[in-house]
Amino acid sequence: MGWETTRTLLNELATIVRNTCRRVDHEAEEPTFELDTKPNAKQRAALDRVNDIRL
Repeated sequence: MGWETTRTLLNELATIVRNTCRRVDHEAEEPTFELDTKPNAKQRAALDRVNDIRL
């Protein structure tokens, strides 16, 4: 895999985020929850490649 391809895949992965959320009308003690963005097809393919790496 060339550097340009690797950089493109890393750029795709960089747009996956984890958001910390809370209801709009929350009580002060109400806990937050995390919500990850769902990977699109390119991101899923990049994640599959990362998961195939063996060290």
